[in-house]
Amino acid sequence: MIEKKLFDSLIKPSKSGILKAKSLKKNSRFYICKSNDGCINFLIKTNGNTDSIPYKLTHIDILHNQSYEIEENNKKIKIICTHVKCKSDSSNISNIFFEQINSLTSIIKETDSDILVGKKLDNLIEIFKSINKKSSKTIRGLWAELFIINSSSNISEQLKAWHQNDNDRYDFTSESINLEIKSRTKLNPIEAFFSMNQAYPPEGTKKVLICSVYLNSNSSGVSVLDLKDQINKKIKSNHLKEKLDKNFYKILGNNINNNEINASYDLDVATSNCLLFELDSIPKIPKNLPSEIIEVSFKVDLTYVAKANFNKLVKYPLFRNLKSLFI
Repeated sequence: MIEKKLFDSLIKPSKSGILKAKSLKKNSRFYICKSNDGCINFLIKTNGNTDSIPYKLTHIDILHNQSYEIEENNKKIKIICTHVKCKSDSSNISNIFFEQINSLTSIIKETDSDILVGKKLDNLIEIFKSINKKSSKTIRGLWAELFIINSSSNISEQLKAWHQNDNDRYDFTSESINLEIKSRTKLNPIEAFFSMNQAYPPEGTKKVLICSVYLNSNSSGVSVLDLKDQINKKIKSNHLKEKLDKNFYKILGNNINNNEINASYDLDVATSNCLLFELDSIPKIPKNLPSEIIEVSFKVDLTYVAKANFNKLVKYPLFRNLKSLFI
């Protein structure tokens, strides 16, 4: 990534108050800088009219309408800017920061107004808020969901169906059908956890399918970060790229520094062992539990549960795009 290469080429200033800088390209409004504490600083040149509020988060600070004197190629330059600083020394956090700088330089145009620049930082703010919160599922579960997206013949449509709202009870939702992804690390028995919320959707809910994805560790396989990168390279829409980032880091949460983020799994084995079940066919615990029981999840052995007939599902675009997994 060019942003990281430029940052690594900068010499750390000997004293505070100086930012060593490199323009991301000639006559660009974007600068990558190094401060005397060794931190990554991203500057976006403005006219000093940004009306967005500043942020001080765990890993980043964002300040607007700042006047700085930066030093590029031994030449001092005075600029007014929005200043985004990464305060973390974690390589995983730094990599996210470089990734988001790269994204911002595509989203923010040279001609964008100061106010628009401030608004276009919203996704960055949400991402860095998310990675300080408790993760919503395991890294393996996230890997399985990204695997389904990456296996689709229409990745854009699959992304549109993925976690459309925070309160969705299933991973993929379309106009006519829902799909929930369950990961497993054993070929057999085929086991999956369900919440009561998933097992008993409200009356009139669209048809629900359950997909069990087998994750087999393989040092030559792909990690959850690799899958995200593969998907990102296949989509052109900035809106969908932002959705991919936002959902990914919201699900990942504070697992960002978990070593499992680098665990690799075999794509071919996962492709050969995807199993599909109808929710109606899955054994469940009784629905009517004592009112004092507030939350329940349960594990089901799906080994001998009848598989869904995929030929009856190809009429749904969500599944038609996944033929490579089930036919």
